[in-house]
Amino acid sequence: MAGTYWSTATLTGGAGNDRLDGGSGDDTYRYAAGDGADVIQDADGNDTLLLGEGISAASARTTVQSERLTLLLAGGSVEMEAKAGKLVDRIQFADGTVWHARADGSGYVQILGGPLHITGDLKQGQTVSLDTALAKQEGPGKVSYRWERSANGIDWTVIAGATEALLLLSADLVGHRLRATMQSLLEDGKQESLVSAVSETVGSAGHGPVEAVRISGELMPGEPLAVSNTAVDMQPLWSADALGSVLTPAQAPLGKLGIPWDHPGALGRSIVSSSGHDYLAGTAGADRLVGLQGHDEYIVNHVGDVIVEGLFEGIDRVYASVSHTLSDNVESLTLTGTMAIDGSGNDGPNSINGNQGDNRLSGGGGNDTLHGGAGSDTLDGGPDNDWLDGGTGSDIYLFGRGSGEDTINEADRSTAARASMDVVLLGPGIAQDDLHVSRNRWDDLILNVVGSPDKLMLSGWFAEAGSAIDQIRFRDGSVWDAAKLTERSAMATRHDDYLVGTAGPDRLEGLAGDDTYVVNHAGDVIVEKRGEGVDKVMSTVSFTLTPELEHLELTGNGNINGRGNAGANRLLGNWGRNVLDGGAGDDYLAGGGGGDTYLFGPGSGTDIIDINDGDGTDDDRIRIGTGVIEQQIWLRRVDEDLELSLFASGDKLSFKEWFADDSKRWDRMELSNGRWLGAADVDALVSAMAAFAPPLVGQAALTSSYQTALGAVIAASWH
Repeated sequence: MAGTYWSTATLTGGAGNDRLDGGSGDDTYRYAAGDGADVIQDADGNDTLLLGEGISAASARTTVQSERLTLLLAGGSVEMEAKAGKLVDRIQFADGTVWHARADGSGYVQILGGPLHITGDLKQGQTVSLDTALAKQEGPGKVSYRWERSANGIDWTVIAGATEALLLLSADLVGHRLRATMQSLLEDGKQESLVSAVSETVGSAGHGPVEAVRISGELMPGEPLAVSNTAVDMQPLWSADALGSVLTPAQAPLGKLGIPWDHPGALGRSIVSSSGHDYLAGTAGADRLVGLQGHDEYIVNHVGDVIVEGLFEGIDRVYASVSHTLSDNVESLTLTGTMAIDGSGNDGPNSINGNQGDNRLSGGGGNDTLHGGAGSDTLDGGPDNDWLDGGTGSDIYLFGRGSGEDTINEADRSTAARASMDVVLLGPGIAQDDLHVSRNRWDDLILNVVGSPDKLMLSGWFAEAGSAIDQIRFRDGSVWDAAKLTERSAMATRHDDYLVGTAGPDRLEGLAGDDTYVVNHAGDVIVEKRGEGVDKVMSTVSFTLTPELEHLELTGNGNINGRGNAGANRLLGNWGRNVLDGGAGDDYLAGGGGGDTYLFGPGSGTDIIDINDGDGTDDDRIRIGTGVIEQQIWLRRVDEDLELSLFASGDKLSFKEWFADDSKRWDRMELSNGRWLGAADVDALVSAMAAFAPPLVGQAALTSSYQTALGAVIAASWH
């Protein structure tokens, strides 16, 4: 898998042994437990390797052999080139622990490890400290500290003079929350930071004085009352005189203290939360629930319940046993119980979850995530880019013009899911000719509304039966079933198409655009015309590029072969033993894993061979075409590459990084006359030939003076 040079890419190999090449940008590589033995081919740029759950820093270890570093993980490994600037810059574990590459490329160091917590008694006059799971601090840099405080949890101010791991809580910190940052200087001058979790509010030293408070609001049914109070950690009880005019607050958090106010004849309550993380449950009537700062949770059990949240007042969740629409500034809705009820979002990004019954879920504006759960649900993401999962049952997905770029992930793989009927119902104004169907290399099915930015991706549609949407229904009554969708996905367009053959012999014909063809039968035929893009073939069988095809990638683990055409081709091998022949034209050949054989000879042009024998066990060979003898081959060093010239025909072959990395070397070069040259024999020839200018192109043999000077070393090197 390769990224685009000079751009940023995210590459995930998934299960199996993969080779990942992110190019020269700032790339992210993802590896999960069980992903196999992956190789990161190119780590230029500022790159990061993200490790999934279940892979800990304590269990991971590295080994270095022949300038190749192997990161040994639970159930797999990741291999990289162990040279300065070639290792992935950062390895980040799921718990926040980060390893950094040493400047010389010899391995990794752990500077900081998380998580980081503030511990101690959060009261005035006490001392708190930082507690981290950091096992060891390596590297040259001194760890420094920065403390910050905030009265509202949003706006943060640096605490002057607080530069150690301990902090004495002064009076001016009462009523504030704290957070701290550990920083360490790396070998390359970069700085790594680890930020703590936010603390609770700092309290006063003891019991404060009795305070006068002001109650706001009117004594009207359904209206909230609030009391302002800046003291904390005091525990008097609520009390009132006979007229209800004097109130003493119970333990009051900073900010507003909610007072549930009942009034004869009122149908419900008005409840105001504190500024912390609160759990507010309404009554059996219609309630008004008011949240403040903090991540609040609301229990809604009446259709008349109203929730009030302000902007930037935390991530708030509603659990509703009745149909409910999220009010502004509330982020999440979960329907509870088994009743057939509905849930709707607001104009922000929402998470909406169905219950065990049949639900209708609507996202509204924003990028929403909808989970249907059990039951037969109807899901409508609304405008913007949404992620939809109907769960079990026969689900209906609504999609139309203006829906944005949505993704359907029917993730249930159960037998019951395969027996269900999942349908996409298209909106008005979308006819069959308006829908372009395509497939990508991750087995997703893509539906594009022609002439609009609207797009629906059916995730993993080709991969597993449980992922399959069964029908696409148009408003005129037309229906596309799975067979029709598969047929439409194989139809070429003037865009970049991903065309996959069947199990039998196929004729795949592309149009304009940079097309990718997946070949899985020796009888497959691909037809492309001149000037119709840069096209690629991915094949599980031996394949020869036909004219107007540019790239060939062999896939799987089979011992198969690849051959180019007369153009400039890029040929990539798989994990088996491959024979690669670029043919005429200037070609790039890389064999991948396994012992590979590369063909080159008169008429091959100017080719590049990029060998990657990570563990040194592969038997890689170069075969030179008929009629070439050892006295017609000239070897020289060009930077870190080894260059071979057939000076009689003018053809050249470069072996990338031959002199920089032993794993980039072939084992034998063979001639048609039976003579062969070993990798260990190259240095003597290169050293001897370096004293002379290369022979002229077209020269049939070495001159007598060259033969006199070089004949002995040539004879000794070729066996």
